[in-house]
Amino acid sequence: MAREVNLYDLVAEIGAKQGIPLERLLVAALVAVADGRLSVQLPNAVPIDTLIHGNLSWRALIVGGARAVERRPNYYASWFRSIIVDAAELRAWARGSRQFRVQQSPGPKPTKRQSVANRMMEDLRSQRLARSELEAMLEKTMAERYRVSRDTCRKARNMVLSELPVIESQQ
Repeated sequence: MAREVNLYDLVAEIGAKQGIPLERLLVAALVAVADGRLSVQLPNAVPIDTLIHGNLSWRALIVGGARAVERRPNYYASWFRSIIVDAAELRAWARGSRQFRVQQSPGPKPTKRQSVANRMMEDLRSQRLARSELEAMLEKTMAERYRVSRDTCRKARNMVLSELPVIESQQ
């Protein structure tokens, strides 16, 4: 293993940097260890199926730990820190795992809305459009005129109208 660190601390670090809840990432990492998708070094370099307490193996302990975290998100066991992982391998696994990809939030991009608001403001300044016309304009008409969705037009119009008194007082 290149840079070796304990599983728990590295999961916490990765989760914080990528905006992934610690519990979610920890459960997935523990399951990946139990399934053999992540290689680890256990105390005394024993194999994962080594019995540690009667009939309890490290693999069973790890699966049980994942289940405990699922049931009680604040669950913590000190042995989480005794599992050593290769930092690069865990980071690559977290990056490559589909379940942790950040999904884009729905809705228009603020830059598109700002662009439409700028065009509306220019129409008002150049007197191609009066304030009263903009206020009364149907969303469908705005969407056709500015070639964006009705939602984007409505939000851009609200931005422009809320800023308009400031602009008028400057003239």
